[in-house]
Amino acid sequence: MFSKKLISTLKIIPKRGKELDNLRKFINSEYHSIDKAAVAIFNVWDEALDNDFTLLDNKKVWQLAFPLKAFRDNQMRVYCSMLTDLIEQFLIQEELKKDTILQKQLLAKAYQSRNQPNQVDKTHQELAILIGKQALSAEKYLQSAILKDRIFSDNRFKNITLADTTLSEYLSNLDDFYIIQKLKTINAINDQKTVLKDETQIVLEDEIIKIATQNTDNQLIAIHLSLIELCKTNTVAQYDKVKNYFNEHKNTFDEDDKKSILQHLQNFLTRHHNQGNDWATRPLFEIKVETLSKPLSETSFLNMVSIACMTGELDLGEKFVAENAAELQKNQDIIINIAYCNLYFYRFVESKDKSYLDKVEHCNSQIASLKKDLVYNLLLRVVLCKTYFELQKMDSKNASRFETEVKNSKQFLLQKSFASEKRTENMNFFNFIYKIYKNSHNPSELLLLHDEIAKANTGNKAWLCSHCKG
Repeated sequence: MFSKKLISTLKIIPKRGKELDNLRKFINSEYHSIDKAAVAIFNVWDEALDNDFTLLDNKKVWQLAFPLKAFRDNQMRVYCSMLTDLIEQFLIQEELKKDTILQKQLLAKAYQSRNQPNQVDKTHQELAILIGKQALSAEKYLQSAILKDRIFSDNRFKNITLADTTLSEYLSNLDDFYIIQKLKTINAINDQKTVLKDETQIVLEDEIIKIATQNTDNQLIAIHLSLIELCKTNTVAQYDKVKNYFNEHKNTFDEDDKKSILQHLQNFLTRHHNQGNDWATRPLFEIKVETLSKPLSETSFLNMVSIACMTGELDLGEKFVAENAAELQKNQDIIINIAYCNLYFYRFVESKDKSYLDKVEHCNSQIASLKKDLVYNLLLRVVLCKTYFELQKMDSKNASRFETEVKNSKQFLLQKSFASEKRTENMNFFNFIYKIYKNSHNPSELLLLHDEIAKANTGNKAWLCSHCKG
């Protein structure tokens, strides 16, 4: 008896029509690596369409497909299995053509496995539109109806139906994916504090939130609801609640969702930090560290150290260096010494303990013994100028040392091959620090300098401005 599975699979295909034509093209395509012998067996079936193919046994099919070859039962079974698998692939492809949502899901997965995050995001957006297009149409209909009739009562719709279905009932039938997309949109809008919402948008958001609240077993829905609550309450307690929930469940979120959630938390902390709330400084630094891409670039590494120095979180800065130094791909020794050079300088500024200046000098000598590098050499000269600037404030005997360091640094900048923008930025810094030094007893001139520095293209702008005080 011929292969029962192959026969049952072939019976699915209509004896005539477009699907049969597509199957013929699919089987005979050179895209597949199927053995030509399996194709020959398909052709026997194709030619026998008008007859009862089920009456054929293995030997008869073999004889028709391979008239010059001796029958081999095991080989025949292998060919039938190959052909069955290929026909099943065809059936999958035919069904996939009909399911545009599944196509987008698979496309997003393909982009993700190939490390194309921008294409993943774009495909997810297209997918959200496909899944929610009926709901989106309903929303537009309801929005226009509400705007026309101004029907609002306790943030609920009344007397408005779409195919005898209220908005709440309609939204309650939506799947988690669409609800999550809507919650993400709400949080994205909430992050933009300047965006004003009309009454219709508020009503729709409230309905989405109400439906989402019924499914907090979904961790992604739960945390986005918590983020919405964080925006409403704007409290430290709610931030802690969201962050603790994230830490507890972060292994259930994909990388894109992790980044998105942390970005919302970072935006919240940044707003508080900019408002002068000191409590936000430490968690903001920690989240910035958490969102860094690995392996770390030299610029990212030194930027984090700079943030720690400027915010006074020196303990966090030293902890960051100790825990992340191994992530640096190159110039590890140089970068670590530059990092500690900055940290020790700010330790000195904070404590006035001159032993930290010895450590700055030690880091400088360590780097000098390593491979020379223009950019890193320049970074060190900036730190040394700031160091000697602080020293001459404590003891005027160090003034000549400061002046010499600024002079040598400017000559170094002019003699070496730096990009024009970098040369300008650093030359402005050396000029400004020298002007501050020269006008340290002239408050009116320092005030003018502050305004000039604020508008200029210069490195260490915040540090320079902080020293323009009489």
